[in-house]
Amino acid sequence: MRLDNRLVLMTALIAPVLMLGACLALVGGCKSAPAVAAIRLPKGDPGAQPQPAEGGTRGPSALLFTADGSRLYVAEEDENDVAVLDPEHGTVIDHLPSGGAQPTALALSRDGKTLVIANTFSGTVGIVDGASRTVRSTVDLPGEPRGVAVTSSDVAYISVGQLDQVIEIHLKTAAVIRRIPVGHCPQSLLLAPNGAFLYCLNRTGGSLSIIDIDSNREVARLALPATNLRGMALTPDGSRLCVAGMQAHNDRPTEQPEAIWSNVLLVLRLSGATGSVERVVTLDAPDRGAADPCGVALDSAGETAYVTLSGSHEVAKVPLHVSKSNESGPTVPERVHVGANPRGIAIRPGGRELWIGNHLGSTLSVIANSKPTGLAGNGESSLRQVELGPATPSPNRRLKGRYLFTSAHVVRGGHFSCDSCHPDGGTDGLSWRLSHVKEPPELRNTRDLRGSLLLTGPYGWTSREDDFEVFVEDEVSGLLKTRLLRHPEVHALWDLVNETPLPRNPYRAADGALTESARRGETLFNGTAGCAGCHVGDMRGGTRRKEWVGTTPSGQLLDVPHLVGAYESAPYLHDGRAATLEDIFNKYNPARRHGKADALTPAQLADVLEYVREL
Repeated sequence: MRLDNRLVLMTALIAPVLMLGACLALVGGCKSAPAVAAIRLPKGDPGAQPQPAEGGTRGPSALLFTADGSRLYVAEEDENDVAVLDPEHGTVIDHLPSGGAQPTALALSRDGKTLVIANTFSGTVGIVDGASRTVRSTVDLPGEPRGVAVTSSDVAYISVGQLDQVIEIHLKTAAVIRRIPVGHCPQSLLLAPNGAFLYCLNRTGGSLSIIDIDSNREVARLALPATNLRGMALTPDGSRLCVAGMQAHNDRPTEQPEAIWSNVLLVLRLSGATGSVERVVTLDAPDRGAADPCGVALDSAGETAYVTLSGSHEVAKVPLHVSKSNESGPTVPERVHVGANPRGIAIRPGGRELWIGNHLGSTLSVIANSKPTGLAGNGESSLRQVELGPATPSPNRRLKGRYLFTSAHVVRGGHFSCDSCHPDGGTDGLSWRLSHVKEPPELRNTRDLRGSLLLTGPYGWTSREDDFEVFVEDEVSGLLKTRLLRHPEVHALWDLVNETPLPRNPYRAADGALTESARRGETLFNGTAGCAGCHVGDMRGGTRRKEWVGTTPSGQLLDVPHLVGAYESAPYLHDGRAATLEDIFNKYNPARRHGKADALTPAQLADVLEYVREL
């Protein structure tokens, strides 16, 4: 949530984001694969706690099999490449360039000759020729591309999280064809088996956009009973969609960490451009949360879902068929520990192997049925680890901080991690009633953590703490209800917060310069509008300054929020009442105390807000 909200303490990089196209797992092959026994999960130690890779991580996230299952592509976010594996022997045979930084989603052309890669941090899409193993072209798409889907006509669709768009590009010409508005923070993309519709999962918006391929427009947006929607998978016939998500209980105070978030798998029934929620499957056990469900894969019969629990370092097995024997009550899904921070997941065509990418463990976990004995799922299973090789030495991987930030073991009950409220270091878009914060206001909006936030102290919406380490300890003891972190752990989180960068701003000109409108707005910001009187410094935040702007009872002062990166941190104001920057001034400025903005013409205000977006 934002720096003052509870989870500022552990700040993320999350190889941004998540996280991601983990559910492009079932392209090709699986549709025609014979029905086999469901993959069994091996017995494991429920108290085990997988640890991050000691020598650094290559950051495996999205996994993608070729149609015949002979090759596996693995996006390696920390190496900015794609590993090519021979799954039969569990060996890495090649590395392909990604065409950018932090590759997070993969898709193959229908002929299998072209690999399309979304690079989230650099804001690029790499189009890689499989024969020459080179980047044939790079498409510049700033705004955090997060998901990829390819049609049969050499067209790719890319979700761009910061712009709330799905962008259509032509693979041969690398030209942008059109931009399609969708819900807030789009992530995973999947094509319907018949190619008629594109499904877009809106992570923060808590919705599913359905795009008609013929008209290339959003024809429906289904509100879903969850947020943090990170992954999905379709049944082979396209009739059901499984979505991994979390239900926020922010309508009540955060007194018990076990009651803040619930982790779920949504089962949707689809019919053309319509759909409805058929089931909500609880992933949490009564005594152990299933934090941060991420990637989803379905068996070839569409009867069993497998979900990576990135915050719990586990994979869960969820039967989708409700039999008479379990109609009386919910059953707790089977779970087994795999590696540190699992995200991507895929079933190898043929149906007997489940592959999982351990993002902070630098390994792939493989769960295989060794002696299937029929559709009942009886038989033996095994779990092995495939090493991806040494990571490139770098002092800036912040591995310890990332592990603490994404691990639910630091939270009593294990239902969530810091990444739950700050996905990819950003914001969940929610406001919370923080029980451990005694002074008003009651509601506190989640703050984005990316950028040099240590320049913005003191911390909290009411500037309640000057020392960041003390602030972290207060959040841990007050919100997470766990042990106090040791100094090296706090320092690891300090480093993460201090060094987690923002990606390039998607609103600026192609060369990174301010647009003409923003330059006019900068002049007004520093002059007529009076914004610079409060929003000062490199982060355009009120360092050691509190103000009253009329959004709280008279005299109740609030921290002056920093504006760098504000374009990606909606909603706005301390309680999240303003959905857009425009709403701050047009709807929620009754006292007219936001500088002298009320004296601006509509055109001038638009220029000032464009400048703020480009900060």
